[in-house]
Amino acid sequence: MRDAPLDDDDLSAAFRVGYDVSQNRLLVAVEIIDDSIVIPDQPSVDWTHVDGCELYLDVTHGQGSGVQLARWGAVMSVQGDAREIRYGVESSVRPRRRVYEWWVDVSTLGPGLQLEPGVDIGFDVAVEDRDADNSFTWTSWGPRTQKLEGNRRLGDWTYEFERALTTSGDPA
Repeated sequence: MRDAPLDDDDLSAAFRVGYDVSQNRLLVAVEIIDDSIVIPDQPSVDWTHVDGCELYLDVTHGQGSGVQLARWGAVMSVQGDAREIRYGVESSVRPRRRVYEWWVDVSTLGPGLQLEPGVDIGFDVAVEDRDADNSFTWTSWGPRTQKLEGNRRLGDWTYEFERALTTSGDPA
């Protein structure tokens, strides 16, 4: 983090994690409150000059290289051990609000990996906030920066069980 947010209107964020067992996908939605949205029409060469969102995943828990998926303004970036990863992200911007909706094919994170009870994935989300006053904030839910450079920098997302839902969306 370079510049601390002034208040919750300057920058506040939340994320939700879901899954789709039928498509073996991890789903992550990130909602950001941001009073000064900076997403230019043209791609920026410097990720610190735009608003963005990053997703970190690691099935080896620091024994190998994890994956960083990022959307900085109009630019997509994939870092780490991501040669075969299948993913997507949609973003939307409204006044004072940005939303990123990610999906990741879990089977491309590790050989034969399936969403089943006990699956544990190193996980974190980070957001970038460039403001019109030229201030910049990078913040994540987990500790430290350089998320791909060692263990203990990511949290864990664990798939415990599948719960059937009725058509109303209530647990069966």
